[in-house]
Amino acid sequence: MADKLLYTCKFEPTFYCRFHSKETYQLYCKDCHDFVCFECLGEFHEKHFLCRLQDYNTEEDIRNQIGILFSEKDNCIKYIDEFSDIIDKHWRQLTIDEGIIEQQIKTNAEQMREQIILHEKSLLSELYTIFKKFKISSQELTTRVENLQSDVNKFDVDKLSEYKLEEMINVLSEFKACTLACDNIKKYQKPNFNTDVKCGNDITEVKIGITESMKFSPKKHFSVSTQTEDSIDVDTEDEWFDAEDDVDEDSIERSSDEIKDHNSLQICKLNKEIGRIKKICPISQTDAWILADRQLHKMVNQSIEDTVYADDADDIAVLKKGCVLILRNNSKVIMKLLKNKRLARFANIGNSHDKDMIPYCFCNSKDDLLTVYLISTSKDQRRGYTNRILQMNKEGILIAEFDFYTLNMNEPCFIMQNDDSNVCVLYKKLSYKNNNLHYINVLKAVNDKCESIKSFYGIFGYQPSFHFECHGICTNNNNVFVSDIRHHSVYVLDKDLEYKECIADAINGLDKPTAIGIFNDRLWIVDGNQISMLDLKNKYG
Repeated sequence: MADKLLYTCKFEPTFYCRFHSKETYQLYCKDCHDFVCFECLGEFHEKHFLCRLQDYNTEEDIRNQIGILFSEKDNCIKYIDEFSDIIDKHWRQLTIDEGIIEQQIKTNAEQMREQIILHEKSLLSELYTIFKKFKISSQELTTRVENLQSDVNKFDVDKLSEYKLEEMINVLSEFKACTLACDNIKKYQKPNFNTDVKCGNDITEVKIGITESMKFSPKKHFSVSTQTEDSIDVDTEDEWFDAEDDVDEDSIERSSDEIKDHNSLQICKLNKEIGRIKKICPISQTDAWILADRQLHKMVNQSIEDTVYADDADDIAVLKKGCVLILRNNSKVIMKLLKNKRLARFANIGNSHDKDMIPYCFCNSKDDLLTVYLISTSKDQRRGYTNRILQMNKEGILIAEFDFYTLNMNEPCFIMQNDDSNVCVLYKKLSYKNNNLHYINVLKAVNDKCESIKSFYGIFGYQPSFHFECHGICTNNNNVFVSDIRHHSVYVLDKDLEYKECIADAINGLDKPTAIGIFNDRLWIVDGNQISMLDLKNKYG
């Protein structure tokens, strides 16, 4: 019995299937000359000629296969060496790929650290500024209380009839004012620091909460003879912004009536609601094409027509003869608007080799040279993201093509071409998607390639790049006109993006300037539900 068990163990071993690790070989396929488990039977060997693994014919077939395989032993060894070479190459490639990804992780981490340092500086700056105001207000209130105490000590109740009415009113008014201010101090709540840290392209989103009870300090100095209860209130003029300065547009301070009296702009109220205007292309002193909420509208005699000329439009360009071109981000074809309001093909801007290239925006120059900006959504490990500039003539014929690469997928919002044939591009900051912050680059074609030669990140205040929000640029004689919504202004930069001067701001009645355009020395400025027009005369013409 023991001998029988040894015999069974010796000549009937268990062979596990190479395809199904939990199954064992039970059969042999004569058609495929291969071993079969029950899982293989249903998947690969239906209607094949099968026999048992221990069958005599099976053993003979296996011996024949071994004989053929080893009849030329050198070839067999060659195949095995190739296996080793393949494994070795794969091992080396794994090592290279590991190193590349390791470097990418380190680079990304370094960028994250830099952004965190910038966030820290911004937070601390805002913190010091706001608390400095609170401390100054507290000191002023201390001085007022001391003056009130001195005035009260001078009063003699038995001689009230000898005091002037104005003196008694001043003391009572100041007493009530100090009472109200101190009541606000009693309501002081400890400020909190809230963080919502996210790893990735958006490194951190940090917010500091300052309670309303902290804003008790008025900006004006108190005067006993002029203050009343109504004038002593919580300081509503102090605004608190979070770390990334995401300003609610509705909270931007509007210009006063006194300022509007000095208005030098010609105002045109929109006759209908068409949504937020992204682009305006004036074609005469009173007419313009307007892109709003991805719909194309036309303004005639400063009145918007009821007709919607095109839907799903992401950008427009108007050629000299009035021909309107339409760009869609999800399409590789530029369309042309015909006189009968029908859309026809103008030019192709994509090919089968670049399926991930997306057209973002385009523009035309004074010579009707059309410039199209495309970007790839896929990233090359060595070069980064591919950006492409196409240049076409007014007939839609491609005359030039330039590629350049960036580490990040910069998202272009607006593009203009100046008289030097350089391209001005308005980009949206990836790190500030929630805040709509922007920057401008000047691109120049050099040796069949395109490169950034100048950049602009804002001008106002400390760290202007944290506050620059722009929704419109245009060019005229190498001057770049820029709208700045957070500072209620439109200003001029030279061809090197150096600041020249502000030509319109809140003093002129601007509130939220966005899209802008120029026609015959006349600047059109979209401002909410109205369009402001400014004659530039010969200064920038």
